Amino acid sequence: MVQPVAETAWMLRPHGLFIVEEFDRVYGILCRVGCKDIIVDYTDEDRIVLSIGVGYDARTGTFKNTHLDLISMRRVALSYRLWDIAGTAAILWTFFEDIDIMYINSSLHGLLIAKKPVSYTHLRAHETVLDL
Repeated sequence: MVQPVAETAWMLRPHGLFIVEEFDRVYGILCRVGCKDIIVDYTDEDRIVLSIGVGYDARTGTFKNTHLDLISMRRVALSYRLWDIAGTAAILWTFFEDIDIMYINSSLHGLLIAKKPVSYTHLRAHETVLDL
């Protein structure tokens, strides 16, 4: 994904737009289809730790879970992030000055609109890294 975005930014005029349609596959695959709300994370003689799905923030791409030790009743809330719309937007922000998200029907599907490619000089400074 980085290479096509870098090349597009390099080819666009200063006020050009790059539009990417994106669907949040992480949520669609892992939360709605492949993940369970409660997962046994760890067990031994002294601990039984469950991971309880609390929610998902599509804008930041973070999952929120509470991990609960059933023996001690200690719990900790964690947020973690997998690849998603926010990750694609982060790549775009590397090569464009302004990114907008226009959602289509839900916060899980939308258009990422990249505006104002970074300067030609900036991209040329990274030419060997990006192999442009």
